[in-house]
Amino acid sequence: MSERSESITGFLISSGWADATRTTITGDASNRRYERLRKPDGQIGILMDAPVETNVPIKQFIDVSNWLRQQGLSAPTCHAVDHNGGLAVFEDFGANIVAGLADQDPARELDLYRTTLDVLLHLGNCTPMSELLEFTPEHAAGICNIAFEKYGRFHPATHGHQDLTLAVLQGLLEHHAPETNTVALRDFHAENLIWLPDRNGIRSIGLLDFQDAVVAHPAYDLVSLLTDVRREVAPETKAALVEKFVHATGRSMDAFGPTFAVMSLQRNLRILGVFARLALENSKASYLDLIPRVWRHIDEAIQHPMLAEIEPLVRNGLPVPTKDTLAGFRV
Repeated sequence: MSERSESITGFLISSGWADATRTTITGDASNRRYERLRKPDGQIGILMDAPVETNVPIKQFIDVSNWLRQQGLSAPTCHAVDHNGGLAVFEDFGANIVAGLADQDPARELDLYRTTLDVLLHLGNCTPMSELLEFTPEHAAGICNIAFEKYGRFHPATHGHQDLTLAVLQGLLEHHAPETNTVALRDFHAENLIWLPDRNGIRSIGLLDFQDAVVAHPAYDLVSLLTDVRREVAPETKAALVEKFVHATGRSMDAFGPTFAVMSLQRNLRILGVFARLALENSKASYLDLIPRVWRHIDEAIQHPMLAEIEPLVRNGLPVPTKDTLAGFRV
């Protein structure tokens, strides 16, 4: 038994979960690992294994979770925690993942996504947590350097375009999406949302994976939801949610178009670099299969007329993800 396994066993004993059966749950892009726990009496929980050396402190997840519940939303309660060991047992929301439900029955997608938008609109009316990072245009543009450093590392033109591209991106964000007044959970997509049929309204959407929450533009998580890199969202669903968001927040469709486009560009440039890094440095080549969809979101964003200045910089500075391009990341 490894030292980490011994630590987990000791934690489960001390927290009263030693007699639970353990089933591994498919992981995400992080270094965290999850297991579903089930006691003989039927009590269930989720074990989060987040070694402190490679993860944000579990306290951050717990603090955001507590805040979300205080706002009337559904976030998992912590049953037991070892902060120093990077271990915790959380409430189990079950396996009704919104992405899976929408894929199984496409007719449900719009209703599920509308309820999810209600969650985001509610968050927009909440006073943000004061201790969260402010996701300013400068910060948002700066963290996109990973697209050039990791995804563009084999592309000769990349380094000549990086600084100018990021500067132009920052300028576009400052002009079209300067607001930072809403808690954004950041990794907000349908695989991180759980349908809770025994709860009503906004509480029927269970929230996960929010330890990297920031204070950002009110539409940041909407853009994340609708430019999902893991599944195709129906055009009708996208249009309906954008229209509802614009109406509910008193914006105009004309002004919101470039706002959505530049935030989609920022988010997907960042993801492009993260997925390349996961393949190169963490042997997670499966993320390369998602890059063509990431690129499609980027391509769609830079075609907006208000992003004309940055379009040639992106096209000349980063390679199109052809089969040959992606082959270079498979190690």
